[in-house]
Amino acid sequence: MIVSFVGPNLCRSPYNSCSWPTTALLNRKSVKPVSLTFKAGASALRSIRNNGFDISSIGTIAGASGGAKWLVLSQLDRAILTNLVPKLQGPVHLLGTSIGSWRFACYVQNDPVAAIDRFEAAYIDQTFSEQRIFTR
Repeated sequence: MIVSFVGPNLCRSPYNSCSWPTTALLNRKSVKPVSLTFKAGASALRSIRNNGFDISSIGTIAGASGGAKWLVLSQLDRAILTNLVPKLQGPVHLLGTSIGSWRFACYVQNDPVAAIDRFEAAYIDQTFSEQRIFTR
């Protein structure tokens, strides 16, 4: 099962998606926006509606490119690493591009939250010289 958590959209996608918690929100006439939207394919959504969300069914976590936007995602990473990852049953595949790959490099460290802290500090504190290193 592959699921993703995205921004504050509320069932506005043509895909099978709804904001968390799905059953409570689907049965309400007036819905306030929430901070996360739960998206899943048709069979995953059906399984979640019938059986609830089972963390042990997660087999892949995807991390997209995003440059400096990862500084916001680092807060979500901390929540995932503290609340979700300890409950995962392996193997779980990490699929990342660009900054997503670096984030997942932190996930596999002995202390992934400390690795995220170090990575975030190094990312923020980096400096660049105006001097050209390569010349022709």
